[in-house]
Amino acid sequence: MQSQPSPLTPREAVYRILGSLWEPASLPAGEDIPWEGVLQIVGPSNVVALAHVLTEPLRDDMPQDVRNLLKQGFYQTAVSNTRSLRQLGVVGQMLAATGAPLLLLKGAALADTLYPDPALRLIGDIDVMVPPEWVGACCERLLAMGYTPTRVDERPGRLLEATNQIQFAPPRGSPVSVELHWHLLDVPYYMRRVPVAWFWEHSESLVIAGHTFRVLDAEANVLYLAAHLALHHGFRGLHSLLDLALLIVKIGARLDWDTVIEAAQRFDLVCALQGTLDHLAEAWPSLPINAPRCRLRRITPGRQDARLYRLLTSESRSTTLQFYAGLISMPGLAARMRYIGMHVFPQPAYMRERYGFTASWQLPFWYLYRLGDGLRRLARTIPSARRAQGRKKASP
Repeated sequence: MQSQPSPLTPREAVYRILGSLWEPASLPAGEDIPWEGVLQIVGPSNVVALAHVLTEPLRDDMPQDVRNLLKQGFYQTAVSNTRSLRQLGVVGQMLAATGAPLLLLKGAALADTLYPDPALRLIGDIDVMVPPEWVGACCERLLAMGYTPTRVDERPGRLLEATNQIQFAPPRGSPVSVELHWHLLDVPYYMRRVPVAWFWEHSESLVIAGHTFRVLDAEANVLYLAAHLALHHGFRGLHSLLDLALLIVKIGARLDWDTVIEAAQRFDLVCALQGTLDHLAEAWPSLPINAPRCRLRRITPGRQDARLYRLLTSESRSTTLQFYAGLISMPGLAARMRYIGMHVFPQPAYMRERYGFTASWQLPFWYLYRLGDGLRRLARTIPSARRAQGRKKASP
């Protein structure tokens, strides 16, 4: 007697629904889909509008409440993207007036280039990168537009070495934040290791929202999106995984895997690239990525590559885990001490904003509190991360 196939899990159903965008035969039968579980996954995601469109042929098998919520997500995405693109045009024009070259990242660039309709992928915030020497001028222009930084610098004049971006909250009447980048990765080791000039060299011009931006070419986007998904989000991000799948499907045999893998080796991103391709293969087995996966398995990653990958994908990202990852990758004792000093004893303005006190006499107390709280968090985070690293290292 032939055994019955196992019922689809919600995540398997989501992957098959989204995969039907390029492989229509993968769309499951409506009666086989666990609709409530699917809604829990795609409802809060950036691709709820796409899920609504792809499941329309199954509407007769779909619970009415699920269909209503997917349709609601579709219209909310359309409204949000209209606002984002309108604001992108304004921001692009104002920043370009400074003379800075602008490289558009993530949602706004990918929705326009990868999806059959930009309305099917939520754009969210505006992510734009400029060369480091243009950060000051662009910050001044955003401030003049009414944008405000969401945080105070930990040390005055150390912004460019402390992080890879600054987030600006929108002015009144605009719901769209701006993240101004000068590097693509926020891990201090990779801010030193990865030459951002390589990504500028691997970019091309594209008109979006009525303004000409630079966008990453296919090879640079594969490497960046893989590193971002792995090291920033620990593979938690359905839309990011789908972005990569659509990019690989769109470019097909024209994708220069030699360039991608060579750069991954140079930049110590072999593990991030390999891990991301493994997740893609698990989600959509028909993707043409078996050859690069085999090549990557034959490469021995560098020590810091493997160490940081295991650490940053071992558990959900936290400020404590990020601090520890930055600390252990600092080159030498002096650099580590400066790193500790900058993060444990930031400037008084940062402390006042972070902890909400006003009296100057309270400052020493809050520094002691920050030190003790940080040590407590490290004592909890480090053993947990190391156990997870050990499990990941032992797994085949």
